[in-house]
Amino acid sequence: MGRSVVLDASFTDPATREAPRRLAEDVSAVLVEFQGVAPESVLEDRVTQRAAAGPSTSDADRSIVAALSRAAAPWPEAVRLDTTRSLQDTVNDAMDAVGAAGSAR
Repeated sequence: MGRSVVLDASFTDPATREAPRRLAEDVSAVLVEFQGVAPESVLEDRVTQRAAAGPSTSDADRSIVAALSRAAAPWPEAVRLDTTRSLQDTVNDAMDAVGAAGSAR
């Protein structure tokens, strides 16, 4: 049995989604694409709170939230995860999608 991998990136441009898809196909791996979604106002509040909390590994700020929102192309292949729900609910939704994709093979 292989290992699970999480590749975390914005992937707003469909062209950037192709390399992980090709790699998954080349190694016969199950690929499940996720898109975390929340209203822009929620995302703005999150980056504001993160900035107020001190140093962070994230470089996102309100301007980046707006730019990513404008630049994001449709992503019909992705499982949309409502990140306004609890962390546990979001993880459960993701795990359900992974399980469904694995059993569909």
